[in-house]
Amino acid sequence: MGSTIRRVAVLLGILAAFSCASAPRSPEAVAAPAAEASRFRALHPQGYSAQETRLLFERGGAPIRLADPGFREFQEGCGSDYQAEKSIARTKEELFSAFPEHVRARREHYHWCFYAQLLALQELLGEDLAEPGLGDAVPPGALDRFSFLTHLARVFEVDFEDGSYLRQAAAAYRRFSERYYPGSPRLALPN
Repeated sequence: MGSTIRRVAVLLGILAAFSCASAPRSPEAVAAPAAEASRFRALHPQGYSAQETRLLFERGGAPIRLADPGFREFQEGCGSDYQAEKSIARTKEELFSAFPEHVRARREHYHWCFYAQLLALQELLGEDLAEPGLGDAVPPGALDRFSFLTHLARVFEVDFEDGSYLRQAAAAYRRFSERYYPGSPRLALPN
C-alpha cells in the first residue's frame, strides 16, 4: 500500500512539473540566460539508452569525462542547489519559483548535471542488464532522482525552450515504469 501511495505521489509531482511554469522574470534575469545561450550550445544524446548518455560525456564536449577522478563527485554534488532550495522551501511552488534562478545563472553546469544524474539513474536501475527485473524492488534514491530530473527538465523547457531534457526524463520514466511496475497503467507523457 505504501509503495502505491509513493508511486501516485511521484506521478503527481511529475505532472506538476510538466504544468508549472517558472516565476515571472525581471528584464535582467531574461538578459543573462540569453547572453549565455549565445555562448552555450547544448548537446544531447542521440538516443535514450545509458550507452548513449555515456557517449555524450565521452564525445560531446563535456567539461568532465566519465574516466576523470572527479566525475562521481560531480555526479553526486551537482544538484546541491536544488537540494538546498528543496530543504528550505515551504511549498512546491516556492521550490518551483526559486530553483530556476540557479539554472538560469549556470545553464551549462545544469545541462551536464542533468545528464550526469540521468546516467546515475540509468545505472541505478540496471538499464544495461539484458534481462529486465520485472517486479524487482525500486532501488533507493530512484524516485528522488526522477523528481530532480523532471523539475530540471521543466526549467530547461520553460526558460530555454528546449524539450530535449523532458523527452529524456520521460523515456527514462517509461522504462522505469515498465521494469518496476509491470502491468500498471502508463502515464501519457509528451514525446
